[in-house]
Amino acid sequence: MELALARHMTYREPSRREGIARLKALAGEGRVGPAARESWKQGLLWLNAAPSDAALYADYLASAGEDDEIRRRLDALRSGKAVAPSALDKVGAGYRALEREDVEGADAAFQWALKQTGKNVEALVGLAMVAMQREEFTRARKFLEEVRSLAPDRPELWEKSLVSARFWELLKDGDRLAGEGQPEKAEALYREAAGLSADEAIHAEMALGNLYFDQRRRDEAREMFGRVLERDPNHAYALRALVQLMLDQGQSEAAAVFNDRLARIDPLLAWKPERLQSEILRGRAAFERQVGYDDRALDLLQQARQADPQNAWALFDLANVYIELGRLAQARATTDELTALDPAAPAYRMLNVRLYIEEGRLAEALTAINATPSEKVTVEQRQLKREVETRMAAQSAIRRATLGGRIGPARRALSELQRNVQDSPRLLAVVAQAFADIGDYERALSGLRAALAQSAGDEPGIQLQLAAIYLRAERYDEFQLTLGMVIDNPSLSPRERRDLGNLRIAYAVRRTDRLREDGNIAGAYAYIQPLLKEYPDDARLMNALGRLLVQTAQYDEAGAVFARVLKGDPSNMEALQGAVEAAAKGGDDDRAKALLDAAFAQRPDDPRVYLIAGRVWRLLGKDARAMDALQKAKGLEENLERGKGDATDPAVEPPIYPDSEYEQILAGANARLAAEKTDRSADSTSLAAEIDREIEAIDANYRSVIGGEVQTRYRDGEPGLSRLLDVDTRLQASAPTGYVGRVQFIADGVFLEAGDAALDEAGTADRFGSYGAQGFVADDAKGQSAIGAALELGYAYKGYSVRAGSSPLGFPIKTITGGLVLSDQIRFFGFRLDGHRDMVRDSLLSYAGTRDPLSGKLWGGVTKNGGRLDLSFSGGPMIYYMYGGYDFLMGERVRDNHAVNAGLGLKWNVHSRANMEWTLGLSGNAMGYQHNLRFFTLGHGGYFSPQLFINAGAPVVWAGRYERLSYGIDGLVGLNWFREDAVDYYPDRPDLQSARDALALADFETPGQYDKRSTISFALNAGGFLAYRILPELEAGLRVHVYTAEEYTEFIGALNLTYIFGAQRKSGDTPLPPIPEE
Repeated sequence: MELALARHMTYREPSRREGIARLKALAGEGRVGPAARESWKQGLLWLNAAPSDAALYADYLASAGEDDEIRRRLDALRSGKAVAPSALDKVGAGYRALEREDVEGADAAFQWALKQTGKNVEALVGLAMVAMQREEFTRARKFLEEVRSLAPDRPELWEKSLVSARFWELLKDGDRLAGEGQPEKAEALYREAAGLSADEAIHAEMALGNLYFDQRRRDEAREMFGRVLERDPNHAYALRALVQLMLDQGQSEAAAVFNDRLARIDPLLAWKPERLQSEILRGRAAFERQVGYDDRALDLLQQARQADPQNAWALFDLANVYIELGRLAQARATTDELTALDPAAPAYRMLNVRLYIEEGRLAEALTAINATPSEKVTVEQRQLKREVETRMAAQSAIRRATLGGRIGPARRALSELQRNVQDSPRLLAVVAQAFADIGDYERALSGLRAALAQSAGDEPGIQLQLAAIYLRAERYDEFQLTLGMVIDNPSLSPRERRDLGNLRIAYAVRRTDRLREDGNIAGAYAYIQPLLKEYPDDARLMNALGRLLVQTAQYDEAGAVFARVLKGDPSNMEALQGAVEAAAKGGDDDRAKALLDAAFAQRPDDPRVYLIAGRVWRLLGKDARAMDALQKAKGLEENLERGKGDATDPAVEPPIYPDSEYEQILAGANARLAAEKTDRSADSTSLAAEIDREIEAIDANYRSVIGGEVQTRYRDGEPGLSRLLDVDTRLQASAPTGYVGRVQFIADGVFLEAGDAALDEAGTADRFGSYGAQGFVADDAKGQSAIGAALELGYAYKGYSVRAGSSPLGFPIKTITGGLVLSDQIRFFGFRLDGHRDMVRDSLLSYAGTRDPLSGKLWGGVTKNGGRLDLSFSGGPMIYYMYGGYDFLMGERVRDNHAVNAGLGLKWNVHSRANMEWTLGLSGNAMGYQHNLRFFTLGHGGYFSPQLFINAGAPVVWAGRYERLSYGIDGLVGLNWFREDAVDYYPDRPDLQSARDALALADFETPGQYDKRSTISFALNAGGFLAYRILPELEAGLRVHVYTAEEYTEFIGALNLTYIFGAQRKSGDTPLPPIPEE
């Protein structure tokens, strides 16, 4: 021990003379004498000697004998001459340089000495000390290990220093691994270091505490900082870390006590009062974030920033919460402020990268990652870079499919990408999402299942994505099953809990909207109410509630709900549209316009506002203004797209009715790395697509159309009298007049054929023309037919139309026809007023007129002149209606007649979806004519005219479409009852009737009147249609209908072809036909 102490004293100049004296004394000891004598010489050679030190060298020569190096040094001191330095001199110079903190000089001296002597242990020790000074601990360890191998019997040279070098090497490597995102490996190295040296273990324990703190392993961190304070009660950094831990855990009083203790030890490290208060609030915010309450955390962080505006970490947390809440504009402002404070701070730079990704600016995110020097790139950054590159490649494939329609190449590109990321469950999930975005749900689901299997099935983020795609694919049973596997998972992170809530809300909104669209208002209310209680302030749920209220015509209540959403988020376009529509449908046009004016003032260049304006003007029937607004929206949206620049990273404007509640989950339930909302191949929700759909909807009503139809109508009856074959060949053309209506022209070629009237038989001749008054028959049967062409010109705009035309030119009797219709819907109530003059088409006699063979006079050609008022009341899925009308019927040599009609009923919209409608109902109808004129003698009109007719039935309508095909079936099953009065053979010809009466008196078998009758019978009206869109502009159709009652059957069949100029509809978008009126 004395030898080691003496040697150690020679290492430093101030103690070197004392060390030499000790070694001189030990040189005489038998056991340690030789080693002491060698160290004695080394100390003398290291000594920065003055002439007064000459005796020290003389003592060595006297004791140890002659030595050339010592002799030269002694002679030089006695003569004042310089002596050339030896290797030992250089080693001594190196140590002296270290004492002066001249690390470079020391390194040069030791390196020179090592070159001169080869394996000089003192030079190697010096180099190890230089490496330690430079924190090159691995190099220091290697030097010391070499010293150990050269001088194993001199542990005082290497033992303690080697332990220290290995300790700091482990600590440094642990810091590097922690920074690269490998905390498990870092922890192992820190623990190994702590076990090496009790003297230095405090540093390893402090490193472990910091590692646990960063990983939020708060209890373990607290234990480690406690150990540090046990070793050193005044360790300022451990005290500060404990204060931070206590603040994060809400233990503000304990934190204040420890902060006071820290202030006494190191005032510069202690929290100032305003910073302490800020950190207390920040700690509470961290707790709220951990349990998933970001809104509360946001409020606390805003208070923290107010308490200490200089607290950059409060600003950092605030930016993160803004990102979590999707408030990207505020997150961007906060992040830019942070980056300006310290552009090089790694935490701030990574925050900026994360925000770029959330903003959909993937190219900029990649640039920011690549800006980090390669030697400073962490494992997390490398993983992030790979993920961003994967997402960019996926998005390129999606654009190829959605914008270019190239599904095949997109699918192949994604398959290749999937093969390249087989080692990463997270990236497999990214590619699976891309498959969903191009509409390939099966590949998306199989990819997510593979990712889930690779993650051992316990990755809730991937399970949430799986549930989201099930929701998107409308596979609701599997969605609920998958959600049930996640909902009670205690390991969900706060973000995953929020994503779970988003999925539940998404499903609730979709289910509520679907029930509402199907007319199940009560079911929709029942479904949404529990979620509204759980999430009372969620805008998506409130918007769905508002739509429900609009559906039930509770416009004031709906407006209040949408106003509440807008108060919390003035930029919520869905709520703005709901509020404007509620006002417009409620008849409050001023309110609707005021809302739009306010939106224009706040967001003059936002295409979504103009889209809403277009929808509302269209709702109000002002298509020209609607189109102006939509064209403005389209122009603004295109300008935005052009301004986005980077073609590889386009951000899509959010649609007004987005599926964001589950699209957001798909975009990153686990990694949160893709905020971009891409178009979907089958159901695009982009803003551009919405605008185009609205423009298309208006344009569809204002396109020029030509069409032709051949219709055959056959009514069973007595040949030449009530039987009728009606073949119509119709050509029609219509053209828009701007956006304020359209004009229509119809040319209808009509061929009527009733068969041969058997006038050569008394039973038939008696009931035709004037034969019955003469008492004889014709020589032969007489064929009944007519041919002509009807022309009509009309104009229609919204619920108003007017038409004027003629009965078929070429018919025996020709006349003017026409009509006027006014209709509108005001809140719950609708009305339709119809004025008309039309031909009665029951028979050839009523429609075309005919000539009496005996007198040669024309008769028939009956017109119906009158009007009808329909009223309706809409109450959710139910529509109640009633109508009443009056007609004056007149014809050539036909007795004038008066008729009234009335009816009421209800329709129940059982099922109403975009591609299918199903309606049931009940109806009651009645009509009555003043005179019974349904026969075929002069004065009669040949049309059904009972004095009272009542029908009760149950109508049903089913209509739908599939791809290019549209179809529909309608029918009514019911009962008919009617009564007809007895009527003269010649009601308008007293002379002929007198003759008939005379014949009746002469022959009791010859009646003077047609008998009265009443009857009840089963009635069936049924029909259907098919329409197929051959080309976007061309559609072919078929329709059939049959009417049956007692002694009466009518069949209608028609083929038609329609050409729409400029039609751009996709296959399958043929609108459903209107449900026919009973």
